[in-house]
Amino acid sequence: MGEKLAEALRERRESVERIIQKLKELDRAAKSYSEVESAPAFPANRVASILSRISSFADMLKWARKNFERSDVLLLETKFKTKLRARPEREEDANYCRLVTLIFYLMATTQSSKVYGDFSHRAISDAFATHLDMYHTLHLLEIACHVSDLALQMYVLKATIGDVLAHCQDAPLNDVQETALARICLLPDDGMPIEDDAPLVDLCFATASDDYISSNGKEKFDKGSPFSTDPPRRENLSTIRDALDNLVRGAPALAQRYKAVTEEPYFRNGRPMKHRVPYYAPDLSLCLSLRNVIYVADIKRSATASPILVDKLTELWQTLLPLHIDLAEMADFQ
Repeated sequence: MGEKLAEALRERRESVERIIQKLKELDRAAKSYSEVESAPAFPANRVASILSRISSFADMLKWARKNFERSDVLLLETKFKTKLRARPEREEDANYCRLVTLIFYLMATTQSSKVYGDFSHRAISDAFATHLDMYHTLHLLEIACHVSDLALQMYVLKATIGDVLAHCQDAPLNDVQETALARICLLPDDGMPIEDDAPLVDLCFATASDDYISSNGKEKFDKGSPFSTDPPRRENLSTIRDALDNLVRGAPALAQRYKAVTEEPYFRNGRPMKHRVPYYAPDLSLCLSLRNVIYVADIKRSATASPILVDKLTELWQTLLPLHIDLAEMADFQ
């Protein structure tokens, strides 16, 4: 797989770099226009700034400690690092570590508090299908594309929820409600769905007369009945409405990342300092560029360096190069 795919990517380097150069020229022109015409300044690319500071697994771990719960950091330090030992070159591969960091950044925008499990489960699912090693670069790219699609789905879903709840209260959402809506997590407690076409959540309103709805917004079912099955995931819109008014007291599943805390790698007065993990808004432009570009079926064509796969990798290369991720320089493509 490596030689044919690497050669195909090398042949594409000139065209990719030419496109990136054009983007840089457009960016410089935009900045010049901003200075002359006093137009609003373009905001700094937050994810690019984060990735520019990552050059090794140690840097990635340092960033993770300030952005995720201790349990996720511990899994990175143990399970993920154990996998890296099988391919030690990845630990010091800046492009590889930046790609993993990008995935965790994208997962943080879903407002889920614990992301390593979803990351690992998706990688395992990909490995079973492709027979490549679990954290192969192609799998990481597929995961990034998949998470980008989920982030966009949730963004659209939240907009719909906002419209429904605004109609119910006969007034637009206020600033507090809008902020809370942005911070809630719509992913179920058991994590991201593995199936690409699985619905994120089945929204419903629950009333006192809904005997089949339990207090946590899920359908009740009779465990003693052989005809009863686990109910589909349901999220009670009434619960979401309550969370928008008071996210602190909202359902734990809705306030996953909002309530998550992390320990700083330093002590004050002999005690570890804790703080809430930072909020990351979905980067819509980036997610639109990444969403569903590459699928597992594409990865299965890697042995023959399929033109379809090479075209998709070139598209991803163009998207990721401005973020300091050079796909052709990654060890898996050498």
